[in-house]
Amino acid sequence: MTQRTSPRTVPLKKPRKGGRKPVSDLLERVLKKNNLSKGFSNAWVLKAWDDVVGKQLARTTRAVQIRDGVMIVRVQDNTAANFFTMQRHIYLERLVAALGDKAPRDLKFEQGALEVMAREVKPKPLQLTKSEHAHIETLLEGAPAELLPAARRAAESLARARLARARQGFVPCPICGELTSEPRPCQHCRVTLEQPLTKHWQSKLIRNPDHLLQDEPDTPHEVLTCAKYRAVEYLSAQLETLSLRIVQAVKAKRRKSDDDPKELAVYLEQVAQTWLAITLGVPVGEITQRDHRHLPPTVRGVLETQRTAE
Repeated sequence: MTQRTSPRTVPLKKPRKGGRKPVSDLLERVLKKNNLSKGFSNAWVLKAWDDVVGKQLARTTRAVQIRDGVMIVRVQDNTAANFFTMQRHIYLERLVAALGDKAPRDLKFEQGALEVMAREVKPKPLQLTKSEHAHIETLLEGAPAELLPAARRAAESLARARLARARQGFVPCPICGELTSEPRPCQHCRVTLEQPLTKHWQSKLIRNPDHLLQDEPDTPHEVLTCAKYRAVEYLSAQLETLSLRIVQAVKAKRRKSDDDPKELAVYLEQVAQTWLAITLGVPVGEITQRDHRHLPPTVRGVLETQRTAE
């Protein structure tokens, strides 16, 4: 019987002397190893110039190089170069105070091409209209008093963002009203439009528009809204097709035609009633002759012409 050998033990590593090294020491070793320490140091010194002269003068000067311990500062013209040369002892003292032994030993000002930094001007917040403020207050009704200031600021920020997008050319989604870059339903609504439940409700609304006025707690509101949009689009195409067929049938009355303008006009009237009920959100039985002014002009004209002909 073979005798098992004990597993080889691995000796623990001895802890490093001196404990952990600071991150700054590690960074310095990495920079020196890759010959980057000089460039990194110079960049740090050049950046200090902007802090020393202040924002106003930093816009008209640019520290561009450290040459043999001398900081080369580019200025706009000879007048500026003379001015800074006379004041260079002041800036040298500030650089020494900021950088210590890393400060340059002298300053030299040269005229040259200079990219002047644009003044940082904070844009004024967009002003909301009275109606937009009123809408925000309506949304905040019932909010807890302790959350009201924060909720109002958030609502105003969203309203200003929406106003800014509108000025950039964004248009409201014809279904949900959210701003989108193209004059068509937004991405979210396009997905909802293709859902089977949305198409099911489209058929129900076309058969009986009064379903839209009933309380449907089990059906999401966005589904009903998209179903209404699909139904109106479908009925609009039907109205256009029927109106065209009636006009063509009237023109061909002296010739044999399968279309009877009177029969088509009856069907057009029924489709128009359904279209108005869904668009206006009123029961079909309450549609009046006055409501026909909301129909597309071509459809309204065809219906009026047929009534006159009768």
